Amino acid sequence: MDLRRALSFDRWTALTDDEARAAARAVEAAVPRARFVALEGRVAVFDVDGVEMVLVPGGRVTLGFDPTQLDVTAVAAWQRSFEGDGGHVAQQVIAELTGVQIEEERPKKLLEFVAASLSPRRTVELAPFLLERSSDAVLARERHDASGDDDPHVSMARAVVGSGFRLPSADEWEWASSGGDRTLFRWGNSWPVETDVWEGVGFDGHARPNAFGLRFGTNPYHSEIVDDPEQLHGGDGGCLVCGDTGPMAWITFANAYRYRLGVTDDRETWFEQAHPRRALSIFPRDGEGAIREYRAPTVRDNAELAAATLREVLADHDGLVLEDDERDELREELGELAEIRAAHPNDATVQACCARAYRKLGELDDAEACARRAVALERSFDTLTALAAVYRVEGNVDEAVELFDEVSRLDPDDTTSLAEGGDVLRFASRFAEAAKRYEEALRRDPSHGWAQVMLALVRFRMTGDRTHAASIVEIARGPAAGVDWVEEVADDVSPGWRGRKKSPPTKKAAPAKKKAAPAKKKAAPAKKKAAPSKKRAAPAKKAATKKAATKRNVTKKAATKKAAKLRR
Repeated sequence: MDLRRALSFDRWTALTDDEARAAARAVEAAVPRARFVALEGRVAVFDVDGVEMVLVPGGRVTLGFDPTQLDVTAVAAWQRSFEGDGGHVAQQVIAELTGVQIEEERPKKLLEFVAASLSPRRTVELAPFLLERSSDAVLARERHDASGDDDPHVSMARAVVGSGFRLPSADEWEWASSGGDRTLFRWGNSWPVETDVWEGVGFDGHARPNAFGLRFGTNPYHSEIVDDPEQLHGGDGGCLVCGDTGPMAWITFANAYRYRLGVTDDRETWFEQAHPRRALSIFPRDGEGAIREYRAPTVRDNAELAAATLREVLADHDGLVLEDDERDELREELGELAEIRAAHPNDATVQACCARAYRKLGELDDAEACARRAVALERSFDTLTALAAVYRVEGNVDEAVELFDEVSRLDPDDTTSLAEGGDVLRFASRFAEAAKRYEEALRRDPSHGWAQVMLALVRFRMTGDRTHAASIVEIARGPAAGVDWVEEVADDVSPGWRGRKKSPPTKKAAPAKKKAAPAKKKAAPAKKKAAPSKKRAAPAKKAATKKAATKRNVTKKAATKKAAKLRR
């Protein structure tokens, strides 16, 4: 018997039961440690040193995301995920995980999100192999020790190899998960729309074995490792669940789903609930099963990490230019700033971050040089606002406003740059020009209370008309009562207003900071999801803490959208 040919997927599925048993016996002879146990339909079960394993046939196979797999259930799940109060949280979490900016309920973004979450379509040649049958068995036994000096992935990989097995490759894992089908999930293409991954009401497709007889985890916290130390499969550690994405969290069960750990992710935390699934080759090759060492990146060799590190430090130091004592503190925290700048001369994001750092330190020549370099590389929100902020500090009003206006034209939904341009003009006493930008901000979003206050302020400065001052006082007494900066503006235009008789309330929209509320609400869903039941409380809490402690610390700007980005 040509065993390799018999174990190719097309041939294996066409064998008779007797032929399949003969092939399984041939595997038993080729792999002395393997004992053939049973043939269950077309699933050949083996015992290897007490580990239950099944045959995964090989051959030339197609893997990765096929857009034709998205049907009406995918669209329904997408829309359901943005319903209710948690919709904005889902949008922010999706943006953090995949970079796909939703901003509103847009089904056309579904394809972009799914493509960013799944591996690309490709054809590969795979040899047949044996794979541990159930991840539940892995979870039930004592976990591999991931403590000590070793990277957690390397520690688990060494434990697997030390016991005479190996980790599957990313391609092998995806193929094994598919069960040989070209469907989105191991149960088919249908998206469970009526429930999220915790509830599972009326659905158990994820709990049943697939066509290869393999069982996988039934929640996205229990991800699996492969031989690539930077990938997790079968789950995302609970990110989408804690992100309140509803049925969209089912994407973590897609065969082609993989979470690539970012350079800023805390690996110890991410691997706390990840586990290995042991594999064994039928036709071993030289070098197969070798452990892939993980080398942690540094801010000098990795631009993404450099930018994230700078952002994290700068987020704790608000202000255009810092006071002397805070400058010294920031300078100490940015000990590698010059090295980072020199190491990534062609990365626009890093150069923009360096520009902000130098500006806060009051080193404006270096700040302008970095900002100009960033803009030369890429004209984007980050780079243009970095240079505009430097111009603002230097007193180059026209240059700063011109850049802020350019940014506002890049994004029709952006109001932050309009506000910044208006503020620059207001401080330069160019009130009429400032008013135009506040008016445009209100046109784009009438709920912007801060724009109402600023517009009334500049109109008062232009005309001296007390009705504009009175409108600010009414806002300070009503919808913005207790908002410090609004009350300070009211103090400025109408001293003593606090002691005067309150006028009848007006129906003005609440100013300011109304936009900030979603950012604060972002953390809440994680807590809400933290305890679907007492049994699940720990994993959910860990995943929520994981995102709060790792990803969100680095992407605070996403939580407050573009406003926080610019004002740092």
